[in-house]
Amino acid sequence: MRSKRREIKPLTGIRAYAAWWVVLYHLVKESATLFPDSYEYMNLVVAGGYLGVDLFFILSGFIISYNYAELFQTFSLTEYSKFLWMRLARIYPVHLFTLFLLLPLLGAASFLGYQLTMPELFTTKDFLKNIFLVHAWEIPQSGSWNSPAWSISSEWLAYLCFPFLIILIRNIRKTSTIIFSILTVLFIMAALCSTLNYAGTASYAVFRISAEFLAGCLLYKLYHSDWGAKANWGFISFLSILTIWLITPALHSFDILGFWLVPFFAILIYALSYENGTLANLFSTQPMLYWGKVSYSLYMTHGICIFVLRKLLPVTSYAENSIVIRVGIIGVYLIVIMIAAVLTYNLIEENGRRWMRNAYANFSLKRNDIIISRKSISKK
Repeated sequence: MRSKRREIKPLTGIRAYAAWWVVLYHLVKESATLFPDSYEYMNLVVAGGYLGVDLFFILSGFIISYNYAELFQTFSLTEYSKFLWMRLARIYPVHLFTLFLLLPLLGAASFLGYQLTMPELFTTKDFLKNIFLVHAWEIPQSGSWNSPAWSISSEWLAYLCFPFLIILIRNIRKTSTIIFSILTVLFIMAALCSTLNYAGTASYAVFRISAEFLAGCLLYKLYHSDWGAKANWGFISFLSILTIWLITPALHSFDILGFWLVPFFAILIYALSYENGTLANLFSTQPMLYWGKVSYSLYMTHGICIFVLRKLLPVTSYAENSIVIRVGIIGVYLIVIMIAAVLTYNLIEENGRRWMRNAYANFSLKRNDIIISRKSISKK
């Protein structure tokens, strides 16, 4: 039985950073409308917000490997089934909740005469793909009812492949080979995404999750070997995030996708895993840890909140108002997003995960009772 691993706190806290980066990126239209004079300055912060998902993908590969790699040094169908169920328990309740929440919301929007921006996404076919979490497996990806859910479909694909990835890379032991492999898969991904002319960064889902999740798995191999344990990772983590902040706006200004910066995410995650330095301490504070835990619900509900708020509280109606009113409007957006995330986390995510895990435990107990009964009968 796998023992529970110690939490690496900065890697929980950085989830909050990644999730809020995505949220602010998706509020860029509101910022441009309400604060046109300062928009260029704010855009320096949020320009590469879509890359928050790439940070999640690498982090996911690292953390899943940290918790489960030892379990799959040899393949076990029983452990594989349990692993998949536990991962499904982590993502499915909130995904299902947000998916079905959209049904009455879309019905209300239609009844009230609101025009959908992309009605072609909300088809029965794509709804069924969302149910089975396969909607992002196409290149380019198919529609996603709840727009952020494309990455959850990608994560599910990674979970399905995870044991086989661990078996594939288990014999890679040389540090130089591991580092070369990480950089190679990430740069190939960046080159593909920069070359192919698909609409929207989510269209590159298969490339992004394949390269970044694998990079995260390889990154754990470095961590497990204690490579660079005595390095000044506190300074390196600060340098990594500073590089990301400085270069992302520059790439954005030249209309270059920020995927070339993804290797710095790998460096940042690895540096934070050693839990030293100012940045690691910042990501280990209680607010960051809390929002790190709520980050999944925040990520999955913020798009729906923005969808509703744009209909009920359109910022264009307040563009000419005083700065106090405009700040208040963006504040309402953020407060609604925060409340929705916290409620979803406490009512849906935690309870749903607990229910699914208990269901598996009860199923296992009943299965063991049946096996024991059969053995007793056969002995008689």
